Amino acid sequence: MKRNLLCAIVACAAINFAPAQWTRLTSPTTNNLYAVAFNNERFGYAVGEKGTVLRTNDGGSTWTVLPSPDSTDIKSVIIVDSATVIVATANTNGKSAIYKSTTRGNSWHKMLRDDKPFYLVQLPNGNLFGMSTFAYISLDKGETWQTGQRLNSTSNYNKIEFPDNHHGFIGGNVIGDTTNHAEFLRTEDVGQTWHQSYAFGFPNNFAFSSMSALNADTLFMFTNYDKRFHPKDSSQLLMLFRFKLRPVGGDTIWNFRSKLVNKSIADVMNTCKFFTGGLAYAAGDRGHIYISTTNGKKWTKDYRGRVTINALYMLNENKGYAVGNNGLVLKRDVALFSNAPAELLPMKVYPNPASSSSTVSFTLKKSAGIVLQVADEKGTIVYTEQSKKYNAGTYQRSIPVANFQRGVYHINVIIDGNLKGKSELLVVH
Repeated sequence: MKRNLLCAIVACAAINFAPAQWTRLTSPTTNNLYAVAFNNERFGYAVGEKGTVLRTNDGGSTWTVLPSPDSTDIKSVIIVDSATVIVATANTNGKSAIYKSTTRGNSWHKMLRDDKPFYLVQLPNGNLFGMSTFAYISLDKGETWQTGQRLNSTSNYNKIEFPDNHHGFIGGNVIGDTTNHAEFLRTEDVGQTWHQSYAFGFPNNFAFSSMSALNADTLFMFTNYDKRFHPKDSSQLLMLFRFKLRPVGGDTIWNFRSKLVNKSIADVMNTCKFFTGGLAYAAGDRGHIYISTTNGKKWTKDYRGRVTINALYMLNENKGYAVGNNGLVLKRDVALFSNAPAELLPMKVYPNPASSSSTVSFTLKKSAGIVLQVADEKGTIVYTEQSKKYNAGTYQRSIPVANFQRGVYHINVIIDGNLKGKSELLVVH
């Protein structure tokens, strides 16, 4: 076995590992796209304006335009299984509805109607949750829906997320005479009861734009200054935590702590995704996709575009999709290619092969922010050393590999957001 693995690393020497990159895919529509979902690396849906529904069976290389369940905008899509998909419309001028297809989107059945826009989410256990005028839950793959609590009639909600099977967040804005003010609802009992946030827990009266729940007690939220319902082209990032229910003025509301992570980001963020370990993605009106390895303290552009991006769907830390206006579809994937340029950063990896730990040695000519990553052969990141500032000099960093599966791994040294060093490591046990 060891001999075979040694042969594998020799073969990999001819193939260099490149960083993941966003590629614009060919889209069959120019309608705005508002949501995207995949249930594996090949099979997914994108939905959007005027009832647009697209399906791919090959990871986005080609898309099929499916029959529209409704002529109004679709802003949510949930893939239940290989045959079943559920979408929801978000019509602001009348009735909205949830539609279900058991024929991979080729035909549709209306399951539920309400007066406000619908938004859907799937819990980790597969149950479905929806929000409109009321909160709704389905325990049978969207066949029947239980009507729950009536949500605040003075607020507009457009984001919903369950980081686990019990805790959930709904994000949106309290509507005033000339402006919006961010708020959230939170549940601890699978959406049976929701309580609103304490208004003075926020550092200012900025408007909600997007959120990502890292876990039950950590919510990242983008907000921006909003005057007369027109957002300023700049956002701030908040981390909300330590949620506690307390009685205030006859109501029971969520008190919480807030931390201003980043006070000025030159974009209005429509979508974001945060991972444990500090990695995060965000995208918005300017058409860029941003990446952070510091839980949003610092951002670099992972993709530079011009078309508004409305939604991200990350399959894992390294792979994902984005959709936006004018039919925009982007894919982030790992590129493996032959005859790649030589390493820009001198580095050594020893011992190699390794069974318990290995050391990466590299030399910097000037000070820089460094992120050390290890990815498996599929491109999935299995280890990340968070961004650190290093001065000029030579450094050695230890990588624990005792819990890695046997095989070949790719070590990436990322300097100020750009891949500058790469090497292979063989793990044997």
